[in-house]
Amino acid sequence: MKAQQFVGSLLLILVAHSTNASLMTSLPYDNAGCCGGAERGYWFTSPVDFQMESIFLNTSSGLSSDFNFDVLRFTAIPVFNPASNSFTTLLAEDGVSGDYSFATPISFASGDIIGLLAYDVGSSRTPYASPASTLTIDGGSVSATRLYRQSLGLNDPVGSEPGFSTGAIGFSYSIGTPEAVPAPATLALFGLGLAGLGWSRRKKA
Repeated sequence: MKAQQFVGSLLLILVAHSTNASLMTSLPYDNAGCCGGAERGYWFTSPVDFQMESIFLNTSSGLSSDFNFDVLRFTAIPVFNPASNSFTTLLAEDGVSGDYSFATPISFASGDIIGLLAYDVGSSRTPYASPASTLTIDGGSVSATRLYRQSLGLNDPVGSEPGFSTGAIGFSYSIGTPEAVPAPATLALFGLGLAGLGWSRRKKA
């Protein structure tokens, strides 16, 4: 094999990494929802490693064209009393529309406790899905439990209300976690080194 062909093949192997097509899961719109000046949503436990890539809010007329959302990770299963729940806000945006794509996907591991909150600005409420709604993630059903925040404040506490309607929120995702890909500079140096090795061997021959 020529040195150039060898280097090219090796570089292709180095940068190749598996990708998964985006999937979508959603809680469908069920009724008008609640509440002026307060967020609603749901929490669930991730059954697999996955990357969340976008988020949307279902309404009576399709996807919301003006909504706010928060993506949270809890340290433990959330309870009714908001003051008892500890979480990290991973992403929060105001005034987005449609199926809103994240600049960088958010990675979750199996067993992570994930919370989603949203608020439709146009209707001043969060449209609801039915209390018994489930998500479909990696082909399996995942229970969603109502999450609530009695304000629109990003740092305000959040509580859980089992058995009640949830926010009609959906998201797109891919299964797995990102694979490490060598940095371009590293690849370039490695390629030059191999090219030099190939040239040296050809010269000796």
